Amino acid sequence: SAALDDISFTMKQTSNVALVISDAAAQQKKSIESVVKMVEGISTIAEGTAAGSEQSSASAHELTSAMEELTTSGHELVGIAAELQDAVARFKLGREVVMAKAAKEVLKMRE
Repeated sequence: SAALDDISFTMKQTSNVALVISDAAAQQKKSIESVVKMVEGISTIAEGTAAGSEQSSASAHELTSAMEELTTSGHELVGIAAELQDAVARFKLGREVVMAKAAKEVLKMRE
């Protein structure tokens, strides 16, 4: 009977330890599930950040291309402006020559 009491006591202690282990395992399971959810959230954020980075990179490339086009257009405009200045200068010289010839003709007619 003392041996049976010892066995019964040991079984109760073992049962209590098993319950404690079971509760701890359940808490660990909840903690692991929580960690998994957090990792999934981080993964979602990382994917969003990666997509945003790709969009930013594409936008930067587009802006670079646009700036290159503007630079080329600016150079072309500078060339056109120089040609226009030359044409205006020739026009002024041509007009002055015509005016001088006309003045000479008028003077000849008065003589």
